[in-house]
Amino acid sequence: MVYSNGGLVSDHFDPRRLGKSMTQTEQDVAGPYLEDLRKAIQRGRPYPFRRPVLSFP
Repeated sequence: MVYSNGGLVSDHFDPRRLGKSMTQTEQDVAGPYLEDLRKAIQRGRPYPFRRPVLSFP
């Protein structure tokens, strides 16, 4: 997954998310880390986290 520093989804394994705001599309991926992840991306910083493997339709 690739996000712009403005929070837009630039590349994703789910093409339906492309061009949309990560705050609208990534809750299922980032869960409770979403806001911290968004802030880190905006600042150009890494933000590693672990979540269980998810399955998508």
